[in-house]
Amino acid sequence: MNFSRDTFANQLSGYTGISVTKSNDSPAWLPLNNTTGALNTYLSYSKGGFGYRTWSPETSTMPTDLGLLVSCKIDVENGIGDDHIVLMVGFLKVDGQAPQINFVQASVQFHGDDALNIMSAPITSDPSAPIDLGQAMYDSINSQIIADNLGTDDTSQARKTMPDIARANINSMIGAVTA
Repeated sequence: MNFSRDTFANQLSGYTGISVTKSNDSPAWLPLNNTTGALNTYLSYSKGGFGYRTWSPETSTMPTDLGLLVSCKIDVENGIGDDHIVLMVGFLKVDGQAPQINFVQASVQFHGDDALNIMSAPITSDPSAPIDLGQAMYDSINSQIIADNLGTDDTSQARKTMPDIARANINSMIGAVTA
């Protein structure tokens, strides 16, 4: 199985309401200051007036090409520190078909508010009866953020967008994995 960073970037760029920084009309992977290599790059984008950075996804292939794990870190640029999401998305090889997503898991960390941190349990889907795992992750994170009754300041409003940003990244990963 293969994961395409460029396809991922194009998928994310096409997500409703997301505006990705572009170079020559293509989503731009931006380098971390004075570094080289694909893993030291990120996509910069905005949604709903808030800024985000998705760091270059990393992949791990299971032995004999049975599956693929894709993970990434997403920073929320809310000016207070390091609010971020770490996503893990697993894909299975299914004979004669495109790879199918079979689990998602997320860790959501809030700078200075450790009590609000979220660690989702893995959410799974059976390839013979798949569910929308992007939406399932959205629902899981969103229910926990709502339960914390965040305020109305800009930091709280940015934090409330995290479920949709997680869903957008998961759906973009799905579109970037091929057999």
